Amino acid sequence: MSSQEAEQYQKEEKETGVFLNQPILHEVLAQNLSGIEHLELPATQVGLKRLHEAASLAPGLIYQFILRKDGSMAMPYANNAVYEVFRVTAEEVRETATKIVSIIHPDDYDDFFASLHASAQEMTPWKKEFRVRFEDGSVCKLFSVATPEKGPDSSILWH
Repeated sequence: MSSQEAEQYQKEEKETGVFLNQPILHEVLAQNLSGIEHLELPATQVGLKRLHEAASLAPGLIYQFILRKDGSMAMPYANNAVYEVFRVTAEEVRETATKIVSIIHPDDYDDFFASLHASAQEMTPWKKEFRVRFEDGSVCKLFSVATPEKGPDSSILWH
């Protein structure tokens, strides 16, 4: 993959709002730099758009949540339901999840992160019921289930 192709791919990801598992993309780029010239991406632009459309129609929130080695968190992918659930846009949490972390109910905060870190350490599915409290004082109870995957940089990505 040439650098122009990589730039085009990244542009298409931003336009469609669909991000593939970023560690896989980095692996493809690393292999390319090692001398492999003809690599096909895991999905075409058409496939990405179809996936995005399907995710936008699915009930509930479909997301990826990453815990980086430095402890920072983000949601590299979230369908439009992220706004209904957390009152934030996918763009607002793509690089950092601080807006989501800030609304976790104070009574659930410690247990939320203890369960997340246990899932990361044991590489077991994360299943958690927790509450969020919005700026207007309203509280919403949520249940989340996600499967962890360890990245090459020791980050953990839940799907």
